[in-house]
Amino acid sequence: MIHTTFQNELNKIFGNDSVFDNTRFVGRACYGSLGADLKASAQFVSLHISSQYDALKINIINRTEGAVDSVTIRFKELWGNKFTNNPNFREGVSPHLWLDGDKLEWYVYTPTNTDFEELREAVSEYTELFREQTMEQQQGGGMQMT
Repeated sequence: MIHTTFQNELNKIFGNDSVFDNTRFVGRACYGSLGADLKASAQFVSLHISSQYDALKINIINRTEGAVDSVTIRFKELWGNKFTNNPNFREGVSPHLWLDGDKLEWYVYTPTNTDFEELREAVSEYTELFREQTMEQQQGGGMQMT
């Protein structure tokens, strides 16, 4: 089923609350919390060719006021062209998910755990801009931002 596959790929990035708190997967999207009023959503998007998902769009939403910001992370910009053993792609391939009928899969190149970690870090850097900051007392008596 298509939705299960999108969720499986999103889970590789956002599973175990690795980026958002209270992570949930619904349909083709992932949702999570950044604080009391701020939420985030993420989904694969197709920028140039229908059915070729070559980016991840992150939305920041205030639950009472609506949209706050969004960013689109293009896989080619983050990972560059990826080289494979496939002789048809000597110059490498631009990473993307390809939806062919009911089948969703990475086209020619499947991202590695390192690639997914790099994507996770990029999303984390972006979402940290919006996380609610709180002051916590350190054991030594100093204050620390968390």
